[in-house]
Amino acid sequence: MQGRHAAKAISPGSKPHKQQGKRNMKLLVVYASRYGATREIAERIAEVLTAHGLDAMPRPAGNATDLAGYDGCIIGSAIYFGKWRREAINFTERNKKALAATNAVWLFSSGPLGIPASDPDRTKRLAAAEPRVIHRIKQQTGAREHKLFFGALHRKKLGLAHRLLATLPASREWAEDGDFREWDEINNWAKSIGTALTGSDRSQA
Repeated sequence: MQGRHAAKAISPGSKPHKQQGKRNMKLLVVYASRYGATREIAERIAEVLTAHGLDAMPRPAGNATDLAGYDGCIIGSAIYFGKWRREAINFTERNKKALAATNAVWLFSSGPLGIPASDPDRTKRLAAAEPRVIHRIKQQTGAREHKLFFGALHRKKLGLAHRLLATLPASREWAEDGDFREWDEINNWAKSIGTALTGSDRSQA
């Protein structure tokens, strides 16, 4: 299953040439990541968007102050105990008017772990993992879509508090060790954003 492997680099040959005299649309890919898995998803999204002819810059939510100079934004966060990380929520609160004005906002979350493809309730269980705050953020920012991706968890990277919580019986499902990210799905979602913004479907990106 491809989702259990590390992210694969996109071929440099797939990146389009920039048109002279025409400014590429600038996108900010904001992410809130504790242990790096969500950061890698954001970096992949930015890479795919760049290959699509857009100027996409990934940036940690804690370092992203505003949208000055950007035409749109993708915002993502890791999910812990059913919630987005505070720095991602704070970014949307600070910039909700500017985000809504772009009409080019997408949201993603990373977190559910270990739901096998054979599980008949997989789609329902994944949808149930959507944080409650997403509804409010979509209303405030006019976000076009929220996408929920499977995440990754490596217990050896966890901080003390999370390691202790991961040992509890009630934590077994969310704390399953492994990389469950589905890179094809991540790539395709990023391509769909590129297509929506450029009107061009670069399937080789």
